[in-house]
Amino acid sequence: MHIIFVLVGDPGTSKTLSLQILRNNMCQSEIDNFRKRLNKKSIDLKPLHVVSFQCTQNSKPHGIEERWGQTAKHLESGLVKPLLLLDEIGLAEHSKHSPLKVLHRLLEKPKISFVGLSNWLLDAAKMNRVIVHQISNNLDNDLKAIGKAIYNPKDTNLNQSDVDANQNQGNVDTNLNQGNIDALVDLFKELMPTQKLGRRDFYALIRHYMHSKIPPCNFFQGVMRNLGGCRDPQFQKCLAEALEK
Repeated sequence: MHIIFVLVGDPGTSKTLSLQILRNNMCQSEIDNFRKRLNKKSIDLKPLHVVSFQCTQNSKPHGIEERWGQTAKHLESGLVKPLLLLDEIGLAEHSKHSPLKVLHRLLEKPKISFVGLSNWLLDAAKMNRVIVHQISNNLDNDLKAIGKAIYNPKDTNLNQSDVDANQNQGNVDTNLNQGNIDALVDLFKELMPTQKLGRRDFYALIRHYMHSKIPPCNFFQGVMRNLGGCRDPQFQKCLAEALEK
C-alpha cells in the first residue's frame, strides 16, 4: 500500500509541518514507538524514507523522473518505505516544460509513495490520480488558538531559562489578553482577502508582541510593521475598528 496524495492549502496552513510530523514519527529511530502507539499488530509498518524535490517554474520532466528513480532505488533494501515529496508542486505546473505530465505515467502503477504540496489546486488530469486534501483557510478558532499558543511562552519550544530571561529583560509582555488576540484575528480576517495576506503574516504579528515591550493596549506599531503598506481605505477602516476594540 502506497501513500499517494496532494496536500493543498494557502501559505502558513502547516502543509510542510504536517508532513514533518509524519516524517519524525515514522523515521528509523522512532518507528518502534509509533507501532506501539498504533497498537495494531496486523499493520506491518516500515520506516519512512523521504526524498525531496523542490519544484520551481523552471522544473523539467527529466528532473522529476530522475528523482523518482532515485527514490525507487531505496526499495532494493526492503527495509524502508520510500516516499517522494514534491514541494511547491503548483509552481511546476506553470513551467513551460510541462514537467508534471511525467506523473501521468508514473502514477498509473506507482511502486513508491508520493506526496505533493501545493498552494493551489492542480488541473483535473493530475488530481484524479491522487487523493487530494484541501486545507480550509477560514478557521476562526484555529487562528485564535494558534495565536494564543504562539504568544504564551509556556506553549512554545523556548527553554524555560530563555523564557525567564526574556521576561526579566521586558521582552515578553504577559498582559496581551485573549480579547486583544481576538481583535487581531478579526483585523487579519478583514484584510486577508483584499490585501493578499497569509497566515504567516498573522503569526509574525503575534510574535511581534511576544518579543517587544509595547503595551498590549497600543498595538498600532505592530500592525503597521507586519500588515502595513496597505493604502486601501478599507485598511484604515478595519484598523480603526480594531484599535477601538
